Amino acid sequence: MSGKPSYGELEQQVQEFKRKLEQCETALAAVKRDCSALQPDVRAVFAMDIPEPTQAENALRVSELKLRATLDATPFPIAVVDLKDDNIYFWSRSATALFGHTAPTSSEWYQMAYPDPDYRREVVERWKPFLEIARKSGQPVNAGEYRITCRDGSVRICELYATFIPDNLIVTFNDITGRKQAEEALRKSEALFNLITRHTSALVSINDADGDYIYASPSHEHLGYKPEDLIGKSGFTMIEEEDVGTLLEHLEQATAGKLSKAYLDYKIKDKKGRIHLYRGAFDAVFNPDGSLERIICVGEDITELRKAQAEKMDALVLATESKKLALVGQIAGRIAHDFNNILGVIMGNTELAILDCPHDPTRKSLELIFEQTIRGKNLTKNLVAFAKDQEPKQEFFSIHEKIELVINLLKKDLEGIQVIREYGEGLPELLADPGMIEHAIVNLLQNAIHATSLVQKPKIVIRTYPHGGQLFIEIEDNGCGIPTEFLGEIFEPAFTLKGSKDKHGMYKPGIHGTGYGMSNVKKYIERHRGNISIQSEFQKGVKVTITLPIVKKELTNEEIAEVKKTHVVFDKYILLVEDEQGISDVQYRMLTHEPFHHKVDIANNGQVAMDLLNRNEYDLISLDYILPGELNGMDIYHHIREKNKTVPVLFISGNLEFLESIKDLMQQDPHIDHLSKPCTNIDYVNRINMLFGRVR
Repeated sequence: MSGKPSYGELEQQVQEFKRKLEQCETALAAVKRDCSALQPDVRAVFAMDIPEPTQAENALRVSELKLRATLDATPFPIAVVDLKDDNIYFWSRSATALFGHTAPTSSEWYQMAYPDPDYRREVVERWKPFLEIARKSGQPVNAGEYRITCRDGSVRICELYATFIPDNLIVTFNDITGRKQAEEALRKSEALFNLITRHTSALVSINDADGDYIYASPSHEHLGYKPEDLIGKSGFTMIEEEDVGTLLEHLEQATAGKLSKAYLDYKIKDKKGRIHLYRGAFDAVFNPDGSLERIICVGEDITELRKAQAEKMDALVLATESKKLALVGQIAGRIAHDFNNILGVIMGNTELAILDCPHDPTRKSLELIFEQTIRGKNLTKNLVAFAKDQEPKQEFFSIHEKIELVINLLKKDLEGIQVIREYGEGLPELLADPGMIEHAIVNLLQNAIHATSLVQKPKIVIRTYPHGGQLFIEIEDNGCGIPTEFLGEIFEPAFTLKGSKDKHGMYKPGIHGTGYGMSNVKKYIERHRGNISIQSEFQKGVKVTITLPIVKKELTNEEIAEVKKTHVVFDKYILLVEDEQGISDVQYRMLTHEPFHHKVDIANNGQVAMDLLNRNEYDLISLDYILPGELNGMDIYHHIREKNKTVPVLFISGNLEFLESIKDLMQQDPHIDHLSKPCTNIDYVNRINMLFGRVR
């Protein structure tokens, strides 16, 4: 045969055999009938030789041999059972090749094929209804799947087809062992795939050639989407519009067969509208004809990674600036004391000389000397403040009271200037370093005062308002403004447009700048994780906008609801090591109230923390790095690890030196984490909850 016949073709051959057999039987009956009608003497004549019956019998034998040869040549194992004696009288070569048994009897076959007695009885019972159906219909009947034991002990899975002909049953075996093994391997593969995708945070999706979802992993629920709701929808459903073009380009290249794999960064908007950064690996699967069949994507949320990288870069930038200014700081620190002493002597003697000087020209010279000593004192103060690496202290205070304090301090300088206050109502207290914020406002108001020195109707507007979880402070004047070409240099150390640098005549004579005022302001604001921006139009004025994060004294209802969506760990024993009472009060309130209800002890310095650690067993320690006294946070950490190697420790610090050291420490100790000051309440409680999750 040229090819493997189908079951349908085999059935046609069987039907043809039945038809020929019936023809032969009909012919033989006719011959016998004709012979019986002959006279005895005629019958005697032909008794020794009756050609017609012999030809019919020969035809029958030839037809049967052809059928046997045909059945033997088929690749499907076939057995023919005589239903009168329930015995197998035909057993094809392919049956012997598959099962290893040679022409067994029915009883032998049942014993060999189904050695387990229970399964043998099950087979017999299963066969009965199919046999009856085949008997009545005369058509092939699928009798189901059976496990058949071969002579070598191996087991094959076969589909059995039963065809009934008078007093005979043709059984065809369709070996589906390979298919079953493939199906089982596929089932196991799919089970493993589902297990992996069910327990991974990565977004796994399979999309068709048009980009529509075929499969979406359960991790989509983290974004607020049910996987089953995404099936059939566009894969660009959650993608930010600005990134759709890049993904479409990848899809087009994959469709054209020009690209099979790519790694792309993109942004996803969750159901609440929040943006998440993702990095995805896209793999194209092609049909045999080369057309695109589907695209598989595995995307990992890198929002926190990018945030951590940004924090690291900020820390590196600050560290680099710190190194650049190390020499300045060393020099400033060494000479500040002596230089101020020198200035003190000059100032004191100059003041005495002014009092006793009767000569006007000499008095004017002495007054100039006195003004310059004041300038020198301010320069030293700003230089030391700029060079000094100082972590902000944090306490809650009213920004309006702080602004009023500064206005009062500069009352004399503000004479003749209209000060307009546009204070927002209901502003929460600001958690910040009051000294740094005061110094920043002083510098900004002094700049505004200087900028309006030549304006006929000088005006300064001070605004405050909250927006989007930020506190905005705006100081706007109608003074000389800043030339456009210098806007990019305003925050550079030692840069000034006053005094000898005033090429445009923007300031009243005698006004000088240190060059470090705006540098310090920017430094202070960034240390509080805030931002500062400047809008200016030359000869029309300047508006400086400061934004600072609002840290409330407790979790909002929305934040509590958000936390409850995660696995909340509660009723734990926590040690809170924090010397700034404003912060410790807030942290204590959050941890001890809904939804956590932790028990919390507070230590305001290192020694108190040591004593509490020696007396109690804590489930977690929240640890400030900079502490008053001789012990810092790292000393406390090493003391903790001497007693307990796995208790979670959350460091809280914005110290540059610590930011560098914590990176290596976190690689060695998986039970620690870090947040930079200032941090939001929700970040604080989420990080603690996450640390507890690591030790469950």
